[in-house]
Amino acid sequence: MKHTNTASMRVAEHIGMQLADTYQDPINTQTNVYALTREAWAGRMNT
Repeated sequence: MKHTNTASMRVAEHIGMQLADTYQDPINTQTNVYALTREAWAGRMNT
């Protein structure tokens, strides 16, 4: 997601995602990639 999209970053973090990568692209200048591990997903399903 675009690095200035703070609302989406908050949602991603709220549901348990973590910043996995940041890279430069020609459109957004900086893109943040959030991910949720399989273990974290399984842990959320058990609670």
